[in-house]
Amino acid sequence: MKKVLNVLMAAFVLMMTGCAVSNTPEAVALEFTKALHKAEFEEAMKYCTEDTKAVVMMQKEYFEKEQKKNPVKITNPDVSIVSCEIAEDEKTAIVKVSVKNSSMSEKKNDDPIEFKLNMVKVDGKWLAEYSVK
Repeated sequence: MKKVLNVLMAAFVLMMTGCAVSNTPEAVALEFTKALHKAEFEEAMKYCTEDTKAVVMMQKEYFEKEQKKNPVKITNPDVSIVSCEIAEDEKTAIVKVSVKNSSMSEKKNDDPIEFKLNMVKVDGKWLAEYSVK
């Protein structure tokens, strides 16, 4: 019985660590962008810098206000990484992301949205960093 319990615990630990996001700029950019474009703002804030969290909160407030006026269906976006350029010092990166079917887009067709996302390494962890222009 004890062996069975140990095997189950080991399987659970492996399963939980398998769900963790890899600490690469591409993986973090992918998770951040998916969450943001699904309007899962709290989830998106797990993957960004403190300054960017403030911007995400503003986006959340704006989105919620707009939802009251003109509700839109929350979508499951198709997000992919187009490219990634990591700086020589490995502290910053630029990840080019493509998004189709976004809840956050005003585009009404199937054309993908492409943009560059700045990534920074903070305390050994890759985080998304951007501001609203």
